[in-house]
Amino acid sequence: MQGDAPETDGVRGKCRTDDENHAGGRGRRAGSIGQAMAAMPEGSGAAGGPQRGETVQAGSKERSASAAREVNMAGSCCNGGCAVEALRMRQKGTLLKVLWINAVMFVLIAGAAVYGRSTALLSDSLDNLGDTLTYGLSLYVVSQDLRAKARVALFKGGLILCAALVVIGQILWKLAYPATPSHEVMSLFSLAGLAANAVCLWLLWRHRHEDINMSSVFECSRNDIASNLSVLLAAGGVWLLDAGWPDLVVAGLLALLLLRSSLHVIRGALAELGSRKDVLDTAT
Repeated sequence: MQGDAPETDGVRGKCRTDDENHAGGRGRRAGSIGQAMAAMPEGSGAAGGPQRGETVQAGSKERSASAAREVNMAGSCCNGGCAVEALRMRQKGTLLKVLWINAVMFVLIAGAAVYGRSTALLSDSLDNLGDTLTYGLSLYVVSQDLRAKARVALFKGGLILCAALVVIGQILWKLAYPATPSHEVMSLFSLAGLAANAVCLWLLWRHRHEDINMSSVFECSRNDIASNLSVLLAAGGVWLLDAGWPDLVVAGLLALLLLRSSLHVIRGALAELGSRKDVLDTAT
């Protein structure tokens, strides 16, 4: 993963430094113990000498075993293991947050779209639904290999494509049965969606180049921002012109955006699957 490299290198450098410090500490402790034993007169303290010698030897063994355990614990984080696990935990935490934000916004905006008779707002709510499913799938594969992530990204592209087709169908329905939507409802809920999706985009920003899974998630969140702004623009057009066609125009533009995004995600997933297949073929 691209985002892993700096953190992994930092952990490896820290591991090497820790190992050197532990090794130096063991050498210093062993040297001090040896000096103490050498300085002890042979046969002195007939009553206490043997006991002191045994105590020193026992303490030396215990300290050596403790130092070895410390080095093993430090070494277990080497080779990038701790960095990768920490990255996955951060991804899971972020995905869980944006999943809940989009699930709540889908319920609110879908209800507002039905109440306000807005096709553009309906497309916005479907975008939130697709994102909720996408984030759930992304949580499932965050610990999987790149091939599994690419397969899920391919499925995400299919979900975005389905959302675009639903919006196109709704546009055709409104052309056959025209209705003027409520610009108040459109404005209020597009602003609420914009605020929620801005938070999601901010949370996902640092993960956007980590792997195909997080890249496709970031793509979905960026589309949401454009969708909210478009619905807000449509609400202004409906208010100024007192007509329903600005709603349909913006809905059509959002459908094109969804189509473009789906093709982008699908192409990226297919390219990743192809590269994985080439690597496997070369290895075999």
